[in-house]
Order: sequence, then structure tokens, then C-alpha cells
Amino acid sequence: MEAVLVERRPFQAHHLIAVFFTPVHGLVPTIAFGGQRSRVRFPDLDFFHTYEVAVELDRDLPTLLRAAVVKPRSFDVRRHMVAARAVTLIEKTAARFEPEPGMWTALIAFLDKLGALDAEEQQAEVAALGLTLLRLAGWCPPASALRPGMSPRDVLAVVDGTLAFYA
Repeated sequence: MEAVLVERRPFQAHHLIAVFFTPVHGLVPTIAFGGQRSRVRFPDLDFFHTYEVAVELDRDLPTLLRAAVVKPRSFDVRRHMVAARAVTLIEKTAARFEPEPGMWTALIAFLDKLGALDAEEQQAEVAALGLTLLRLAGWCPPASALRPGMSPRDVLAVVDGTLAFYA
């Protein structure tokens, strides 16, 4: 299944806990046995790439069997920080083990166009992504409920989890 890595942390001496976001299963926390050492099964697990992952889902904590990069993405430091905010928004809004195809489409579209955006556009786009994710999660009123003439593009930034709008 296709997936984007949203969290990675060491577990015991040789293993990794890796949380992936997928369109079919939403957030999927996995354990990668030997993940800190195996470069064959888990080559350079890094954020923002699209992976093809094989996961054994029939356990309390699913096991990551393989991960292969199918669409690499690399960003400069500024874009990396913006992409990290987008991934944090996914972690906070997506459900575990629930299909999230709309959120998947929004995240992938955001990551794919991030490299071509200037600094101001990046902030507006991550804020618009935040609104889209909140709407898809059912936590935000529909666009029709925004002030007249306002669109998600009018969002200025996401600051400490709060959406800030142009006046």
C-alpha cells in the first residue's frame, strides 16, 4: 500500500516505531523489527517520500515488513519545516485504521507542489491544507460558513495550532 512516513522513533536497541499515513488505513503505527540496522528492508526511512509498504496488520501493533520509496521528495530547510507542519496536521486530524482518501489526496497534492512555492505561498498553502483537513475530519464548518468573500486561500498561517486569517 502507498504511504507517507509521519513519525519515526527508536524502540529498544534495534527497532523502530514508524507511523505511516495511508489512503486506505489512515494512520498506521508499525514496529520495524531491526529497523535501525536493516538497510535492505527499510532503506532510509525518511519523511515526505511516498513509500510502497508491506505491513502485517493482524497484530496489536502492526509489523512493517518492507518499505520502498516510490516517489522521493527532498526540500530545502524552509520547505522541510513547512512540510513538517503539514505532516503534524495529518497526525492531529487523521484517524487510525480508518480510510482517509480525501486527506491523502490533499497531503500528496500539497507535498507535490511545495517545491514550486515561495515563502508566503507556502504559509498560505499549509494553512489552507489545515482548513481542508479540519473540514474533512468534520471539525470545521464548510467553506460556505466562512465570512462572505473569504476563501481558504485567505488564511495567513497556522501559529501554535491556531489558524490566523487576513483581516
